This record gives sequence, structure tokens and C-alpha cells, in this order.
Amino acid sequence: MKTRTTFILFLTAIITLAGGSAFGVYSGGTGEPNDPYQIADANDLLDLAATIADYSKYFILTADIDMEGQVFATAIIAADTSSSSGFQGTAFIGTFDGNSHKITNFTIDGGSNDYLGLFGYIFTGASVKNLGLENCAVSGDSDSYKVGGLVGGSKYGSISDCYSTGTVSGFDSVGGLVGYTLYGSISNCYSTGAVSGSGSSNCVGGLVGSNSGIINNCYSTGAVICGSGYYYGRVGGLVGCNSSIISNCYSTGAVSVSGSSGSQDVGGLVGSNVGNISDCYSTGAVICGSGDYYGNSSVGGLVGYNGGGDISDCYSTGSVTGRGDSWGVGGLVGYNKGGSSSIINCYSTGAVSGSDSVGGLVGYKEWGSISNCYSTGTVSGSSWGVGGLVGSNIGSISDCYSTGAVSGSFDVGGLVGYNQIEGSSISHCYFLITSGPDNGYGTPLSDEQMKQQSSFIGWDFTNETANGTNDYWRMCVDGVDYPRLNWESIPGDFVCPDGVNMEDLDYLVERWLLGNCASSNNCGGADMDGSGVVDFADYAIFAEHWLEGV
Repeated sequence: MKTRTTFILFLTAIITLAGGSAFGVYSGGTGEPNDPYQIADANDLLDLAATIADYSKYFILTADIDMEGQVFATAIIAADTSSSSGFQGTAFIGTFDGNSHKITNFTIDGGSNDYLGLFGYIFTGASVKNLGLENCAVSGDSDSYKVGGLVGGSKYGSISDCYSTGTVSGFDSVGGLVGYTLYGSISNCYSTGAVSGSGSSNCVGGLVGSNSGIINNCYSTGAVICGSGYYYGRVGGLVGCNSSIISNCYSTGAVSVSGSSGSQDVGGLVGSNVGNISDCYSTGAVICGSGDYYGNSSVGGLVGYNGGGDISDCYSTGSVTGRGDSWGVGGLVGYNKGGSSSIINCYSTGAVSGSDSVGGLVGYKEWGSISNCYSTGTVSGSSWGVGGLVGSNIGSISDCYSTGAVSGSFDVGGLVGYNQIEGSSISHCYFLITSGPDNGYGTPLSDEQMKQQSSFIGWDFTNETANGTNDYWRMCVDGVDYPRLNWESIPGDFVCPDGVNMEDLDYLVERWLLGNCASSNNCGGADMDGSGVVDFADYAIFAEHWLEGV
């Protein structure tokens, strides 16, 4: 039976189609860019929902809106109108400016309906910005697609400076903020509510379920959970499935998938990735499988499955657990596949456990390259291919190290457990001699040797130029600590010794007003804000950290 609110929307939609707005002109405005329609209360919002003729107009919230007691069976704005495949309603293509206000306390109980959220579907030219959702619940059953707290589906739409704190659940393409996005952008957004998949779920993420657009400066903190069904695929703390670009993002919520068989592509940040990920991290624990049957695969602290995308300047710190006969379990990436894919300037510190192909950084690497990376977490496998850095390897590994204790049944190594010799190369890589057996892959070093820059042959450190000027690594003082990636340093700490001091000020002055920094490694790191020029914005960042770490 339809709820009273659903009936009102249905009735007002008929009135709208017959002759325009059911309630008049909202609380003011003309719907033009310089005079947007004013949405001041729940009636105005329902008026917008019903007046599809206005879906190309401009709107602005003038107050917080409490939707207490309002229960909907479809999206509130731009709802799908048919059970047929694809979106059958009228898309929102206008601009909705929340004006830093919030909408609270609505419930969408969508059943098998698709495109669920405050907005069901936004299309080319649409912009949703500066809006918060609090204490809202959006749910679909085991047949629902494209379910999000704010937007169910977006194609060429722009979503910015928005957040959602409510719970979201559904079947396919389910996200805390957005269910599905294609070609558009999501920036400066976050979600904190729990996200769950139902049935044999696919593409479930803390922020976005399935992404084929650009996500930048976003985060999620809520737990992502998929339950006890037979099969689950592509589940991530931030994004379930990614085929485009994710940058400057993070997730902190735990990711747990307990399907009894076939669970795969589960990651702390992204479940399945074929795009590029940079400057991101995840800290939540990742747990996959109930331990009953074979098939729990591609489980990673940052990314579960990486199929040809590049991952750079990223890290993960949460523990990673693959239960049952799990394979491809890694501290950063579970399964890396593709000759063109690269993992560069990354690290992981969480404990990793699984069955086959278990590694501190990557579980199973099928081609592609790993360079300038390290892992420090303990690694344990119950079967074959267990390594401190990589469990099973095909392809190249260079300038890497691992220090975590390693244990397994066979094909176990301090750096790499199993290495297919044909087409593979391991160069300038090291492992702590006490962490695991020396099986010929990588060079074992003592704790004392691991703290000496001279031990790492061919590595590009900040205080030398013989091995290049990219300055991937940093080790200012011998005998203190193991090498760390240069980007881990305090902003403004350009050169040795450690700490932001006069030597760093001289470095900044030497590069003052240099331009075109994007093509020259950010002018040696001096272009800290990424504007392309070393200017006062960079000096301000430098000043904030003056004498830090000295």
C-alpha cells in the first residue's frame, strides 16, 4: 500500500503535468541563475519533487528542512517511474544549492525500486552542492539498483560539498552518498553512515557504489557490510567499483563481507579498480569470507582487485583477513593484474592473513610493476605463496623492502613467496633477515643494515643525485629508522636534516616564483598547493610547519 506521502507526490505530479506547479512559486525566486527558487520548508521540497517541469531550474535552500515522518517508496526528486530496465522517469538537470543547510529525517523504503535517494537520477548539466543529509535512511531489497543517500544515479552530473550521515542498503551499485556515477564529478564530499548490501550484492561502497567519473577530496567513515549470501563482489570502504579517477580520498570504516562462498574484490578503499588511484589511504580492517568454502579472493587493505589501473602515493594501515580457502590477500592490494598497471610510492602496515598468495603489500601480482614501496605488517598463510612484500609474483618489483614476520606452509619468503621466473624480475629489493626465510628473492639485511642508506643500492634518496632526482626515499640520519617514502615527510621539510628549518627555507627561496611545476615534479616539491607556481600560498603552508620536527 502506498504511503500518504507517496500518494501526494503521485497526485501533484498529475496536476503538474496538466498545468504546472501544484503549490505555486515555492517561497520565492524565479528559478533563474541569479534568482533561484527558494526552498524553505518541506512543502517547498515536495513541490519541487512533483513539478518535473522545473527540473532544469535553479534552487536554493534558505533553511534546514526537517522531513520527520515522511516515508517514500521512490526517490523524492527525479524518481524512476517504471520497473523496466534503466531510468524511466524525468532526470534532474538543474542546480540545487543547499546553501550549507541540511535535510533531515526522511525515510525511503524502496523495495525493488531502482534509483533511490533524495535525487533518483541527475543528468548532464545537473549540479547538487553545499547540502547535508542527516538521520535519513534509504533502503532497497535484493532487486534494487543504484541506491544512494543523496543521489541514486548520476550521468555527467556534478556533486560537490555534500555529505550524508544516514544508513543506506540495497543490491547493486549502492553507496552512502551516491549509488552510481558516470562521467561526472564528486568533490569535497563525505559519508559517515553504515552501508550494507543485500542478496548477492555487487559494487557496494561507503561513499559511492560504482564510479566511472572523478572523485576528489572525499572520505567515508561508516562500516560497509555485506551479509550471509552465497556470492558478493566488489565491495569497498569508499567505492565498490572504480573505472576512473580517485584522488586525495580516504576511508576509515571497517569492510566486512561474510558470504559463505565466492566473495571477491574486497578492499578498504576500493573493491574493484580499473582506473587510477592517487594520494589516498584507508585505515579500517578488511574481513572477507565466512571460512566455509573456496572462493574468497582479491582482498586488500586499500584495493581488492586492481585490473590495469595505477596506484600511487597511497597507504593502508588496517588488518586484512581472508577467511577459508582465500587467495590473493594483501596489505595494500589483494590481486594486481595487468601488464600496464603500476603500484608506486605506496606502503602498508597492517597484519595480513589468508590461505594462498598472501603478501604484506600485494597478495597475487600477475604482471604489472611495483616500485618504491614497503610493507611492515606480519603475514601469515595456511598454504602456498606467502611473502613479506608479495605472496605470488609475475612481473617486476624494484626498490622495495619488507620487515614483517612471515609464516606459511611452502613457497614462503621474507620478500616474495613464489616468483614465476619467466618474465619476472626483482631488483634492488630487501627484507629484514629475521622476518622470513631467504628463498633467493630479495636481499636479506640485519636490523642495523636496514637503517643504513648505503645498504639500499640504486635507490633515489633525497640527499643524493647519483640515482636520480625524483627523491622517492628519505633517510636523513643513519642508524635511526628504516627508509621512508619522501612524501611521508612534514610539509615544507624539503631537505635533510629532518624538520622544517633554515635549510628548507633556502630551498624554497631558490625556487621562488618558478612556474609550470606540474611538468617538473612540482618544482622539486616546493609547489605544495599544486597550483603550478611556487608562490605565497606555498609559503603559507611552509610557515604553518616552521620548526616542526626539528
